Amino acid sequence: MLLFLLESCVFVLPAQREAHLCEVGLADASFGDADGDGAADCRDPEECDGLDNDGDGQVDEALYPDEDGDGYGDETRAGPCYVGWVPTPGDCDDADAGVHPGAPFERCDGKNTRCAADWTEDLDVVTLFPRDPDTWELGEPSDVTDQFMSATPQAFTLYDGELLQVCPARDGAYEVTLVTAADATSVGIHGVLPGDGCDTGGPDTFPTLSGGGETPVTLQGSARGTRVDIDCLGITGGGVLGAIGGGLIVGPTVNATVSRSAIWGNSGAWFGGVWNLGSLTLDAVVILGNSVLDPADDDGGGGIRSEGTGSLEVVGGRLVGNESAYDGGGATILLGEARFYGTTFGKREGGNVAVYRGGALAARAGTTVELYGVRMLGNRVEYTMGGAIFTAGALSCFKDDEGAGSMVLNTTGEPGTGGVFLAGGQFTSYGCDIAGNSGADLYIDPIGSAVTPPGPCFACDAAGCAEIAC
Repeated sequence: MLLFLLESCVFVLPAQREAHLCEVGLADASFGDADGDGAADCRDPEECDGLDNDGDGQVDEALYPDEDGDGYGDETRAGPCYVGWVPTPGDCDDADAGVHPGAPFERCDGKNTRCAADWTEDLDVVTLFPRDPDTWELGEPSDVTDQFMSATPQAFTLYDGELLQVCPARDGAYEVTLVTAADATSVGIHGVLPGDGCDTGGPDTFPTLSGGGETPVTLQGSARGTRVDIDCLGITGGGVLGAIGGGLIVGPTVNATVSRSAIWGNSGAWFGGVWNLGSLTLDAVVILGNSVLDPADDDGGGGIRSEGTGSLEVVGGRLVGNESAYDGGGATILLGEARFYGTTFGKREGGNVAVYRGGALAARAGTTVELYGVRMLGNRVEYTMGGAIFTAGALSCFKDDEGAGSMVLNTTGEPGTGGVFLAGGQFTSYGCDIAGNSGADLYIDPIGSAVTPPGPCFACDAAGCAEIAC
C-alpha cells in the first residue's frame, strides 16, 4: 500500500510551485516581496521607483514612456525612466489615449487606432463623436459602422453637437440617408482621407453617402438656428423622377458650410444637386452631373436651387454637366442673394444645360447676384434665352485681380442669345469678357434687340446700356 501511494505522488520543487501559484494568481508575499508592497514579486510589474519590483535582479528595466496614459508605452523612445512609464510597449501614437494595441474598435480618424501591423488606412469605418456641451471638446467615440454597412438604405439621425467622421467604403458608397435632428444647433459631417486626399481628391475618391433614390443629406433647422459643417464628403445617388429628390437640402434656419466635397449624380423634380432654403457656403465643391428631370416644374436648378432667406456663397469649385428641364442648368437663384468667387461653370465640351433659359445660371426678379472672377464656358440652352445667363434681377460681373471673368463659347439650340439674356432688372459688367457666344452676346428683352456692349465696363437695364467707369 505504501509503495502504491509513493508511486501516485508528484513531487513539486519550490520554484515550480511558485511559478504555478503566480500563474493562477495565488502567490503571496512569502514568495518574495522586494518592493515591500505586500504582493509577490512574480505578480508585480516593474515600476520606475528604484526597486526591483518583479524580483528579476534588475532595477527599473523594460519600461516605456506613456505620455497619453492609456497603459501602453512607446518603445521607440529610450532613456532613464520616470514615474508613469509602463512595462507594456506597442503604442503607435503616444499622444492619443484612444490609440493602442487592443483598442475596442478602429476609429475613422486617419490613424492606426489598434496599432495593427498590416494597417494602411481606415476603410469601411464610420465613427460618431459627441461633444461636451460646456467645453465643446470631443467626447468618447462610438462605432456606428454597422449602421452604414447595410445592404439597403438606412436612415441615420445626427443630434446636437455630434460630429460624424466617415472613411471611404470599399464598395464606393454607404447607402444612407442622413438627417439632422430638428432641435440640433450644431453638427459636423467630415470625411477622412489619408494625407492631403481631401484637397486633391476627385468625386470618386471622397468618402461618399448614397441615398439610393432618397435625398442623402437633409439638414433640418432648429428654431434657434442650426450650424452645420460638412467637409471632404461625396453626396450621390439621391432623388428619382417625380420626387423632390436631389442630393443636399439645407433647411430655412440652417447656416451650412460645405467644403472640399463633391455633389454628383443626383436628380429630382424640384432640384438636382443642392436645394438651399437657408444660408449656404460652398467652398471648393464640385457639382457634377445633377439634373432636374420633371418638365412640369418651372423652377429648375440642375446643380443648385437657392431661395433662402439668407444667402448663397460659392467660393471656387466647378459646376459641370448639370441639366435642368426648365431654367438654370448650373444654378437657379429664385430668392435672396448669391455670390460666386472664382467659380467655373461648364467646360469647352459638356457644360451645363437648360431647356428654356440660363444654361449656366438663371436669376429671378428681385434677386441680387454677383460674379467675381467667374468663368462660364461651353454652357447651353436648348431654346433661345441665355446660353450663359438669364437674369431678371440685379446681376453684376466683376473681373478679379488676375483678369478672370468671362462668358465665352456658350450656345443656344435655336438662334438666340448664347451670352446674357436680360429680362428686366439690371446687368452690370466691370470688365468681364462677353464674346464668342452663339447668336447674340447680350440681349435686352424689354427693347427686343441684341445690344453691343458700349465699352469694357457698362450697365444695362430695360432702356438699354451705358458705359460706366471701371
